[in-house]
Amino acid sequence: MINAISNNMYSVPVYNSSKVFDYSAAVNNANKQALELLESLQAKNKPLLTTAGTQKSIQKESTAFLNAFTSGMKSLDASAEKFRGANLDKLLYNKDGAVTDITAKNTVGAVKDMVAQYNSTLNLLNKNADRGTGVVKQIGRMVSIDPASEENMAKIGLSVHKDGTLKLDEDKLESALKTEDPAARKNITNILGGRNGVADTIQSHTRYGSTMSSRQLVGNDVQKAKDLKQENPFYVLYQQTKGNVYALNDMAYTGMFLDMKI
Repeated sequence: MINAISNNMYSVPVYNSSKVFDYSAAVNNANKQALELLESLQAKNKPLLTTAGTQKSIQKESTAFLNAFTSGMKSLDASAEKFRGANLDKLLYNKDGAVTDITAKNTVGAVKDMVAQYNSTLNLLNKNADRGTGVVKQIGRMVSIDPASEENMAKIGLSVHKDGTLKLDEDKLESALKTEDPAARKNITNILGGRNGVADTIQSHTRYGSTMSSRQLVGNDVQKAKDLKQENPFYVLYQQTKGNVYALNDMAYTGMFLDMKI
C-alpha cells in the first residue's frame, strides 16, 4: 500500500502564470489524485475488498427490488381497474346487455389475472420484508382482511390462504356471474367491483404503496450499505485525502521515506 502512494509521487501545489499559489486548483487536483489513489489501492488489494463488493451487491439488489415493486404496483392497479364501475359491465355484458358463456369466461379470466398479480406482488413483498419499514407496512395492508369481507369473497369463489395470498374457484365465480337472478348478480358484481369491493380494496392498497418513498422501502439497505462503506479502509483513506491538499502531499512523501527505509 505504501508503494502505491509513493510511486505516484503526487505533486499537489499548483501555481498560475504569475507564480501565485492557486488553492482552488490545488484542491481540485487533490480530489482527482485521491480518487486515482483509491482506484489504485483497490486494484492492488482485491482480496481486502469484500465489503465493497457486498455494498455494490446491496445497491444492485435494492434497485432491482424497487423496479419490481413499481412494476408490480402498476400492473396490479391496472388489473383491478378492469372491474371498477362501467369497466366491469363492459366485461360481463354483451351489446344486448346479456351475460353469455363468453362474457362470463372473459370476466373470470380477468379476475384470475388480478389474483395472480396480487399473489405475485405479495410474494415479492414477503421475500423483501427486511429491506425497509415501508415493505412491512404494505404487507400489513394487503393481508388485513376482515371476516365480513372474507365471507363476501367466498360468494365469488375467492378464499384467503394463511400467507395472505388469494385462491380463485373459477367454476364458482362463473356460476355466480351467470345467475338468472338480477338481484343476486348485482350483489356479486358489487362484491367484485363495487365500492369497498375486492377490486376497489386492491386498488386502494396499490395506490397507497405507490406513494411510498424509496427511503421507506429500502431504508434498511441504505443504512447497511452505508455501514459497509465505512468499513472499507480504502474508502476511509479516500475521504481523508479528498480535498485536503497538504494531507495528500504529506502521505506521498511519508510513503517515499518509508520505502527508502529512512
